Amino acid sequence: MILGSGTESDWTGIEFDYCCCTASIALHEARIRNIMVNMQSRTVSTDYDTSDRLYFRTADVRRCNELVDVEKPERNE
Repeated sequence: MILGSGTESDWTGIEFDYCCCTASIALHEARIRNIMVNMQSRTVSTDYDTSDRLYFRTADVRRCNELVDVEKPERNE
């Protein structure tokens, strides 16, 4: 699960886009299913097809735990 966070602005949107989408692409190349949680609506056009599942919501602990319960991602420690 890739979590995006930060304030809603152009600069954090660009950073989210680069960091999270690059991580998602690397996971795809490694054949690892990934879920992205995006709270940056300004990056919708670039991350929409990058991850296997995409959620638009605040990346707080409660909501992320709800997604873990629904998606049941694998844990790699």
